[in-house]
Amino acid sequence: SGEALPREFMRAPYLQFIYLEDNLLDSPLMPVTPPGSAPSQSGSFDLASVRILSLARNRIGGSIPYDYGTLPIFKANAVQVQTGGGTQVLVHSLDLSGNLLSGHAPDWMSYTRYSAYIRVNVTGNRFACPIPSSLAYMALHCYDPATDGTGTRQQVVNPGGISGATGTGTDT
Repeated sequence: SGEALPREFMRAPYLQFIYLEDNLLDSPLMPVTPPGSAPSQSGSFDLASVRILSLARNRIGGSIPYDYGTLPIFKANAVQVQTGGGTQVLVHSLDLSGNLLSGHAPDWMSYTRYSAYIRVNVTGNRFACPIPSSLAYMALHCYDPATDGTGTRQQVVNPGGISGATGTGTDT
């Protein structure tokens, strides 16, 4: 328990790549510090330079803070890097897949759909129904309490943008 990201990240404004997959992190996501602001005492994080944030396959719960849509991952221009095979574009990424995130799936994620260099993965969570039709391309599942006592009814927004029940059980 505690924070999903260590508090030391509050003092790391030049941190660009955060990979903390499979680490049993089990706290809610903290809000981010708005660009140009100092990290607050209440626990926001200065991720002003982050290009890749991967917290996949942990136990992070709660909702995705709406201000995650302001992360530099989504605001930065394409970065070209020289490799042995030539010039490549650095892919910016937010991966929160395989956690216990709930609440509504933020519609700001749809702004990345047609970007060649921004990737967002939030599959394998428990978002509230309905999933916005603008996120249908992500094939996200949502969960509604079943009224017949069988547990959780699973719904998925398919690529056509139509939500429908797909049975009971766990997330796939």
